[in-house]
Amino acid sequence: MKAWRQHWDHQLYKALEHQYQMGLEALNENLPEISIDLTFKQGRLQFKPPYEEIRAKYYRDMKRFISIPNQFRGLSEPGAEPIFSVMPERNANGFITVFSKAEDLFRRLSAVMDRFQEWVVLGQVDVDALIEKNLHDVFDWEKNFKALKVKGKDVERLPRGDKVRLRRSRGVKTRRGRHRKKMGGPGPDRSGNAPGVIKIDCLTINCSPVKAVIDDLIQKLFDSLLISLKKSIQAFSDYLRPSPNL
Repeated sequence: MKAWRQHWDHQLYKALEHQYQMGLEALNENLPEISIDLTFKQGRLQFKPPYEEIRAKYYRDMKRFISIPNQFRGLSEPGAEPIFSVMPERNANGFITVFSKAEDLFRRLSAVMDRFQEWVVLGQVDVDALIEKNLHDVFDWEKNFKALKVKGKDVERLPRGDKVRLRRSRGVKTRRGRHRKKMGGPGPDRSGNAPGVIKIDCLTINCSPVKAVIDDLIQKLFDSLLISLKKSIQAFSDYLRPSPNL
C-alpha cells in the first residue's frame, strides 16, 4: 500500500508541477482581479485604493500562489513527509520571471497615471488669475479658444474613447459670425467595452472619475474665457460710450 501511495504521489507531483510552472509563467494575468479607481483629489492624481495597498495585495496573492504546494498532502499517510513541499524550491528560477513581471506590471500602472498628468494641470492653478494676467486683446482670446477646441479633440487620446465634445453656446458668436461652442460630455464607447476602463493583466483601472474631472476642468476654462471676454467687451464699450457731461 505504501508503494502504491508513493507511486500516485509522484504522478500527482508531476501533474501539479506542470500546472505550477504554467501558473508561475502567467501569474500576473491569473491572480484575482484588483479593481482600481483613478481619481483627482486635493490637487493631485490618486489611485483608490492607494498604490501601496494595491502593491501589497498583489504580492500577498502572489505569495499565496507560490506556497500552494506546501498545502497539498496528496496520498501521504498522516505524519509522513509530503513530497510536494520541495516544489517551490525546485522551481525557484521561475520566481525571477514572476517578480520581473510584477515590477513591469506596476510600471505600467504608474504609466496610466502619467498619461493623465497633463490633463489635470488646470485643477492645480488659478485659471481666472492667469486669464486676467495674460489675455489683453481679441487675438489672445481667439488663440485660446482655438487651443481649447484642439485640446477637446486631443482628449480622444485618452483610454477607451470617452470624449470631451463641444456643446453649442447660444447667442455667442466670434467676430466672423460663427458660434462658439461649449464643452460637452463623453460620447458612446464603440469598442463594446466598459468606457473609461484600462485592463492591465489582473488590474482593472476605472478612469471615469478622473475623466469626469477633466471634462469639468475644460468646461470651466471655457466658461472663464467667455466671461472674461464679455467683461473685456463691456469695458471697451463703456470706454467708447460718450460721457453725458460732454
